[in-house]
Amino acid sequence: MFVMAEGRLNKVMELLEALAENKDTEIPSFNRVFRKMIEPPYRGKVLFNHVSKMSPEDFQPNEPHVSLIRWFRSYPDKFAVFEGGDGRVAMFGVRVRNACICWKSNRQPIACEEPDCIRFHICKKFVGGNCTAARCRLDHHFQSEHSRGLLKRYGLEDFSDVDLMTIFRQSHLQTCNFYDRKGTCDHEDRCVKVHICADFVNGSCKEPCPKKLTHDFGSDHSQRLLKVYDLHDRRLEDQLDQLLICDFSSKQQDPKKLQRDEILRLIATGFAIFDKDDEGGACGGGGGDDQHLKALRELNLGDKASKNNSEERGSTSEHSAAEQPRASKDLRNSLKSGKCAKWEMEIFGEWKALGDVRSRKLETAFCNPKQDSISITLPDVDECLLFDTLIDVNLNDLTAALLEGAEKLKLRRTPNNTDDAWLWYYETDGKNWDPYPEDDQVLLESAFLVKVKRIVVGKGEIYRVKFSDLTQRNRETGKERRVRRRPVLVDA
Repeated sequence: MFVMAEGRLNKVMELLEALAENKDTEIPSFNRVFRKMIEPPYRGKVLFNHVSKMSPEDFQPNEPHVSLIRWFRSYPDKFAVFEGGDGRVAMFGVRVRNACICWKSNRQPIACEEPDCIRFHICKKFVGGNCTAARCRLDHHFQSEHSRGLLKRYGLEDFSDVDLMTIFRQSHLQTCNFYDRKGTCDHEDRCVKVHICADFVNGSCKEPCPKKLTHDFGSDHSQRLLKVYDLHDRRLEDQLDQLLICDFSSKQQDPKKLQRDEILRLIATGFAIFDKDDEGGACGGGGGDDQHLKALRELNLGDKASKNNSEERGSTSEHSAAEQPRASKDLRNSLKSGKCAKWEMEIFGEWKALGDVRSRKLETAFCNPKQDSISITLPDVDECLLFDTLIDVNLNDLTAALLEGAEKLKLRRTPNNTDDAWLWYYETDGKNWDPYPEDDQVLLESAFLVKVKRIVVGKGEIYRVKFSDLTQRNRETGKERRVRRRPVLVDA
């Protein structure tokens, strides 16, 4: 009787399920492995012994070493295989050969003048995380016409800017920070970064080196790494131009402090995409409340926030605007007494609670992106004789007026839980309000919380969102649409 090993049986079952669901039946799946490799906690590199943990759908714990190495070597334009001094494979890394920064564009004062340059004209120091120039002449994003053309040409257009930063950083040979600071490296011969003086690479250190560090690639360790990155047959000047110095320790905010939210890290370190067309240039900042983003990830948006960004945003509306995104079950259970917010109105200089009934009515209306106003009765106030007077509340600026032309009363909303979640919407041609895709949701909310003035979002179609007047403008057509930020309705 034939008995199939458990690991093989699992693969066969996965294959049958994929066939039944009409999925990609390739195992191991290149797309799945590549994407998992660039995501946290791996960020572009994975130890040899951790491959099966990273992608258990593709690799078994008892996977033969030869077949594992052969699979990664079958994609020489996408992966790098790192060997130690003993010739044994120690690590696999993302290495996209076409994700190359143009060294000519980074040289001062000469810039690359080739109109059909096949390399990316972005700031090398920005990719390394240590560009401190207040007005850097080089791009700190991938949204230029030249960069987007190359991304499409090389099949990288579907990756977010967060992923692109990882891909570009790992696709270049980096200097070892441990060696540069201490003069030694704990990983020694198995280190995947070159041991050379970083100041020498920058051109600011001359012989003899005051830190007594190496100024050449003469060691066997350096030669192995140069071969991995196809730099072994280049001139020393070209090799130094292609090296990347990654250091977040002193000149920029340490990204480890913001690991729970990659987007906030990008904004804090200047990696977010900002518009440079208007006066004032790129703008950014640090900090932010990651509780909002934590709640945003817990939302159950279904297919509403997964539309194809390549289509003109707002040209069609496939769902009713009356349908409101609901918070996930976990988020609902985390709220006390089922209340998502407390509403108050300022009357005679004092904030008066509107009570559970009015608060629930206001909250339901405020969470509906299509609703601009709602009528409520005034709360019971001893000094006010207008009991049960019906007033209209403007949900866009949270004000209300008793009489036309009279001074407006202010309203304020206080969440009942720290995991208060918000969504961003854009107005469609049919006067409905559609939610932004999930990637844009996180970027918009992060930029709003750190008080960024404007930001660029989108993949196929590029849009500039200005927070001052809450508008979205298509960078190519110039068409403007209204934008709205509203909280997510939490069921009691």
